[in-house]
Amino acid sequence: LKAVFGVKQMTPYTAQLKASCDFPSDSELVERPLAEMQNAEVLKRDENRCHKTFPCAYEFPNCVSAGTKGATPEQTCSCTCYTGICTYFASDFTLTMQATEEACRRALPTAS
Repeated sequence: LKAVFGVKQMTPYTAQLKASCDFPSDSELVERPLAEMQNAEVLKRDENRCHKTFPCAYEFPNCVSAGTKGATPEQTCSCTCYTGICTYFASDFTLTMQATEEACRRALPTAS
């Protein structure tokens, strides 16, 4: 509902789309650092704190999920995570596809 009522702004990946189009080949694109293709606005929007082994155990392999019986505060997972939900992803994806269509229309010659 937050997305529907505009509380959470949907973000197109326009800059990332443009960057991917600027590479002459897919091979060159995949060699670029991942950070260049990430959308900082989306990461900031979806950043959160997680307290379960998934995803925290990737960073802290020995942590246990919050609420685990007998776990001490030091053992309890706490990590930065990104909790985008399907609504955000679907809306972000739709905006990106619309931007792609618009960019392709401008780039392709029209049939005469």
